[in-house]
Amino acid sequence: MLDDNFNKKQVPRPRTIPSKIKQHLSLNLHIMPQTGSSHFQKWLFLAFLLFALLVIMAILIFW
Repeated sequence: MLDDNFNKKQVPRPRTIPSKIKQHLSLNLHIMPQTGSSHFQKWLFLAFLLFALLVIMAILIFW
């Protein structure tokens, strides 16, 4: 009789919330490095263009 009550208390809980959280976190971990690297590449490219423009202006002014 004690075993029956003990087994009834161990009803598995629905795991919808933890699975959604895990799926959301894994999705973020999968996407964030890609967007982070593309964001970094965009700013690196813009900085390179600005640097090239400044070099060209310096050559034209001081040549």
